[in-house]
Amino acid sequence: MSSVAQKFVCSKADCTVATTGTCLLGKPTPQECEYCRLIVTGQPEERESEKTQTLQDGRTFHTGSELGTSDMLQVSSGSYTHIVGLMGSYNAGKTCFLLSLYLMASRQLLPKGYLFRRSLTLQGFEDRARKLREWRGGPLPQELADHTSLADERRPGFLHLGIAKNEERIDLLLSDLPGEWTTSLINRAETAKRWEFLKRADGIIVVLDGVELIGNNRFVHVTDAKHLLHRLKDTLRIPIDIPFVILVSKADEIQMEEPAVLGEIKQSAVELGLAPKVILCASFSRKPDVVPNGVGVVDAVEHIITGTLRKPYINWEDLRPDRYNTAPTPFRLFKTLR
Repeated sequence: MSSVAQKFVCSKADCTVATTGTCLLGKPTPQECEYCRLIVTGQPEERESEKTQTLQDGRTFHTGSELGTSDMLQVSSGSYTHIVGLMGSYNAGKTCFLLSLYLMASRQLLPKGYLFRRSLTLQGFEDRARKLREWRGGPLPQELADHTSLADERRPGFLHLGIAKNEERIDLLLSDLPGEWTTSLINRAETAKRWEFLKRADGIIVVLDGVELIGNNRFVHVTDAKHLLHRLKDTLRIPIDIPFVILVSKADEIQMEEPAVLGEIKQSAVELGLAPKVILCASFSRKPDVVPNGVGVVDAVEHIITGTLRKPYINWEDLRPDRYNTAPTPFRLFKTLR
């Protein structure tokens, strides 16, 4: 007489329920997870076929252009994923920051110990780098990258980057949203709803244009930055211990010196209970002989990765797939820039 054995089997990649008995999606019991099935062995042949049926998922192909929140849920449920909210006004340098990070990763220019693994949004990086690909040397063009336009302007989009740090897998989902989204949040509290994903973010990067912070309208930008901080704390109610970066872009054009008005912005953040990390950044330097390309980019990501409090089970039901989505587009490899 054969012995009877039972075990759980999950169709989700990287799920450890078979060995731990715990659902990676955070369900109270494995039986409540739609991807998990109980396998019973040692039963008579006529009953075994009824109890060994498992859900067979086909392979998921993501859009390649950008990920919506439903896609984000799938990526995050397989393994721990760092979600980073990138904010800033029009032309502040958000897209250049993303492209600089990606190009350093894909061309093996990251600091020692880092390696590029994969990206589910290669097409998205390709689309945003169109102007850089057309550059054939000489002075950098005034606009280094196309400004962000979403497949659905009402729903957030994310770019995915998988890297390894000393053989540790790190998956990043970085929001890439038009600058108008940040401006609208500053001016109208009712637009905060589309930023709700920040409540589940592992870190926030607020990009401030360094050149604007030393210009004639610098005090206007200081006021806007302070209003943005209040929206994050009082309207969106982000956790005050979240890793928080104030990224001063175009730092090569201000001699890598902190603008004097930056102290007022930092002080406002501290008074709200936040712990801002100020980083001077030159995603694409116009003075590469003096300030190397990519200065500050990895530092910002590193601050969020090391400052994240990892929670093994997160209730992702708060980000329901029916709330956001994006239209599929072809998947294409990123060309190496000269």
